[in-house]
Amino acid sequence: MGFTDAQIILLHLNIPKLLLDAATPIAALESDHYALPDRSTTLTWQTFFGTNPASCTFKLWGSLDGVTFVIIDTSTVITGDLKTVVTNVKFVYVELDAVTGSPDDVSVLLVAKDQ
Repeated sequence: MGFTDAQIILLHLNIPKLLLDAATPIAALESDHYALPDRSTTLTWQTFFGTNPASCTFKLWGSLDGVTFVIIDTSTVITGDLKTVVTNVKFVYVELDAVTGSPDDVSVLLVAKDQ
């Protein structure tokens, strides 16, 4: 799925951005799409819940052209996770692909770095 210039949200280098913030997590919940800074090569992302789920799967999607997205990382840690990915993608979004149990307050934070 591609997006138009009006839908692109530019992330700033080394400044954390809350990509996903929802009081009631549901499967297939997606963040907005974001353009990464030109010098960005390292992404650090963190998942966390107010109340942990029984199970969950987050997917971090990336694209070089803003049209064709592929999964560049996943997380299934129910207590929250902190991961770093070295990549050359120019666009990203995150998806809560699956969730079970009674979680609340899901959030995903991303920082784009040049090192």
